Amino acid sequence: MKEWYDQKYFDGMEEYARNSAPRSTRRILKYRPESVLDVGCGHGYLVAELLKKGIAVEGVDWSDSAGTLIPNNFTKAEAKALPFPNQSFDIVVSTDFLEHIPEEEVEQVYSEMVRVAKRHVLALINFNLPEKKERDTHVTLRPKHWWIQKCRGIEFLVG
Repeated sequence: MKEWYDQKYFDGMEEYARNSAPRSTRRILKYRPESVLDVGCGHGYLVAELLKKGIAVEGVDWSDSAGTLIPNNFTKAEAKALPFPNQSFDIVVSTDFLEHIPEEEVEQVYSEMVRVAKRHVLALINFNLPEKKERDTHVTLRPKHWWIQKCRGIEFLVG
């Protein structure tokens, strides 16, 4: 599965990531965080936007191709074992990431996100069938109520 998330994958998602980062940033700023962790950050567009706003932010991803925009604010690690102390960040966020996690690992990943969050865990999750190019990587496509049950307390970044 790790081999799916290479430079070609991230290059194909670049326009979407670049365009969605400002919207997600506006939503996150409503919570007035001092610190944010972006889990599954990809190249780091959201992290870069939050840095422009003066937020202390770190991106984490397991791909060798991730973090290219944010080398000084990037940690390479798996989401199911985040290398940060408990309650390290005001907000832990994931955008278009959790649906890429195998169903049997979702609770473990979410538990790690909760562990390192002081205040909120926010997520943008694709509940719909993805574009054809993403079908292989969206391994957990479930309706919203499923995510609410699996990830108790999660807050959704919506539309």
